Amino acid sequence: MQKNSNRMSRIDEELKKELSNIISFELQNSKITGMVSVTKVKTTPDLRYARVYVSILNSKNRKETLTGLKQASRVYKKSNCK
Repeated sequence: MQKNSNRMSRIDEELKKELSNIISFELQNSKITGMVSVTKVKTTPDLRYARVYVSILNSKNRKETLTGLKQASRVYKKSNCK
């Protein structure tokens, strides 16, 4: 069981890095303001779903920034599914 737990934590960490890069460098959404950091990622054992925790600093409107991130997640889900 320990081996599988280590694997999941490595996957979570890699996903966290990739999402941080996407949010920082690829997203072009005017609703996302301030600094957004991915603090934690928890994936399901079948890797179908991930819960992403973020920290938002210096944002003009936190709710609007979260809305922009949610909208962007829908775009990335659709574009990366083949």
